[in-house]
Amino acid sequence: MMRILQDFSDIAEVLWQEQARYALIGGVAVMVHGGIRTTQDIDFLIHPEDAERVIERLTRRGYAETQGSWMFKNSKLTLRRIWRKLPDAEDSTIVDFLIAGLPRHEEIIVNALVEPWKGPVTIRLAQKEDLIWLKSFRNSATDQQDSDFLKTGRLPHDLPG
Repeated sequence: MMRILQDFSDIAEVLWQEQARYALIGGVAVMVHGGIRTTQDIDFLIHPEDAERVIERLTRRGYAETQGSWMFKNSKLTLRRIWRKLPDAEDSTIVDFLIAGLPRHEEIIVNALVEPWKGPVTIRLAQKEDLIWLKSFRNSATDQQDSDFLKTGRLPHDLPG
């Protein structure tokens, strides 16, 4: 988990320097909103005009693209996945850039909360209701738990039953 947080800080700095239009989504976003969660990757919703530039910059910093782009037809998002494994690290960091394909995706990016991060660097965090909407497309058990937390503010062990 520490590796993900360190890589997240590095990526946040690149996004900030590039003035990229994006919103942090996925498990890391749920954690920033106060949830307790483990995750294997970092997910960003990114504007189509900024994706290539950011991914190219990150590849110069040691990341590699794992595959070509892939489209989720039900949500009109295009996935670009990059990863980095450091020689002294036991695990690697996977970063998913989901490229906006609908006007609603671009609204999520525009409406993202701007939060301080490190020094002058800020992050753009998708709002709770937008994360719930995005998670409804996949609707796994983890996504359902995340949505319940985002709706109620209660962690899974706080929920009745």
